[in-house]
Amino acid sequence: MTIDGQYGGSQGRRWKVDWDRTPQPIQVKLGCLRGVRDKLPGGRYVLMVSLYNRLGGHVLRWSKLKSQMWGAASLPVQHDGFFYNVEMKFDQSVFTVLPSKASLKARQGTCV
Repeated sequence: MTIDGQYGGSQGRRWKVDWDRTPQPIQVKLGCLRGVRDKLPGGRYVLMVSLYNRLGGHVLRWSKLKSQMWGAASLPVQHDGFFYNVEMKFDQSVFTVLPSKASLKARQGTCV
């Protein structure tokens, strides 16, 4: 999209970016996992974030984005597996991308 006119004291053609068609980056903050106690065996655990097209649907994938961009995992956290280990503290953030606003609005009315 172009904009013609005077901007910042200079005259000529200016370009405007259409952000409605770009994927939206999001941050997911992970706090802690409570009530694990001895229900989980001792070991190192990670939390993974995956995006689905709908509840019970398929995992979203983008063919032109690198694999780290659309799926995310936390760093490993140690759990000892004893009854007194009530929670696992992650205190981390993972980043991923959502589809663009325009494609989300287009999909709202369709059933797959």
